[in-house]
Parts: sequence; structure tokens; C-alpha cells
Amino acid sequence: MPALRVSYKDPAQLRPRDRNPRTHTPKQIKQIAASIKEFGFINPVLIDGSGGIIAGHGRVEAAKLLGMGDIRTVCAGHLTPKAAIGVGFSKLDHGRPVLTNLY
Repeated sequence: MPALRVSYKDPAQLRPRDRNPRTHTPKQIKQIAASIKEFGFINPVLIDGSGGIIAGHGRVEAAKLLGMGDIRTVCAGHLTPKAAIGVGFSKLDHGRPVLTNLY
């Protein structure tokens, strides 16, 4: 398995997944933005080899809301599209209410 590398990307250049399994309300994006403002952008966004977001859609939208420049990403370009979807599903928070857009 290849080593994962952290790189910095402009959030405006990252592409959301068409069928993102998790959606965020504007209120949730504002809450994520408040957390980033207080604690920093700690958790990197997981992307594929072409800059598509695998996990971290809400953080990317919050970063845009805050007018942030480059944010930390980790590229998992070695994942197949099916594996990337599996990783995205594994990031769902099953302990809290989540809006989903599976179909």
C-alpha cells in the first residue's frame, strides 16, 4: 500500500462527490466553521487522485465559508471508486442525526 501524503489544496479546487452519502444543512456548515475557527483545521480532507472529495465535504464547505486558502488534504489515489465509497460510508456518524443523500 502506498504511503499517504498530506498536501495543501485550495478548497475551491476540490470536487464534491456527486452522490455524497452525507449532506449538511447551512446550520451544520456554520457549526463546523465555528469549530474550525476555534480549534483550527485539524482533520484533513480525504481526496482521490483527481481532487474529488472522499470524506470531508462539510469541512470543505466550512473552509469556503471562512474564506480559507489552502487546507490540508490526504490523497488516497490508490483506492478504487468502490473502495472510496466504502471509506465515505465508514465516516458516517451513526451516533448522531445525519441527513443522507444515498439515492
